[in-house]
Amino acid sequence: MCRCAKAEFEAVGPPILTGSCYCTSCQEAGRQFEQLASAPPVLDPDSGTGMILYRKDRVQCVMRHQYLEEHRLKPDSPTRRVIAKCCNSAMFLDFTREHWLSMFWNRFPAGAPPLEMWVMTKARRVGVRLADDLPNYGAHSGKFMLKLIAAWMAMGFRRPEITWGKTVRGRSKPRYICVCGQVHTGVPHMASSTPLWASSSAIRMNPAGGLRADPLI
Repeated sequence: MCRCAKAEFEAVGPPILTGSCYCTSCQEAGRQFEQLASAPPVLDPDSGTGMILYRKDRVQCVMRHQYLEEHRLKPDSPTRRVIAKCCNSAMFLDFTREHWLSMFWNRFPAGAPPLEMWVMTKARRVGVRLADDLPNYGAHSGKFMLKLIAAWMAMGFRRPEITWGKTVRGRSKPRYICVCGQVHTGVPHMASSTPLWASSSAIRMNPAGGLRADPLI
């Protein structure tokens, strides 16, 4: 759920995995989101982005999807990050060519599962030292990839399309709805050009509520 509780998601079943990503793309996106008016934090103090990865067929937007708006670091990027523009809460990261959603861990209730690993740590901010209580991977681990493949197999190798927050595109140049409410042509609002935990029942994202990601989280 977004911070102001207008946009709400629901997921069923356990997540694929949880983790924190330190890639440069997640750090840049987090900084840009945090500069939006009244936006809640995205990055952790150590520059990581906590995420919970869910199968796309197990997540639903159950309330006010019209508040969702995508942002991309580059106009032609296949990766989009979606915020709830009602309060500028970062909601999820969508690798459009893949089968999972990376939900921002900060948007979950206090009972969300703990992080399982740190990934892409080679790109973490200079001077950051990570504790030794979690597996630390400079890139992506074999465990990370195997879990994603197992989830894809369970989905019958499908890649459902997620349309929440899709931009309006014209005949020639893409048009982006800015958080200010105006429609712009060409470069998206982001400056460089945008899995819920549950047990056997559904769980909703926390209004008071963020994993880190690179091109795979």
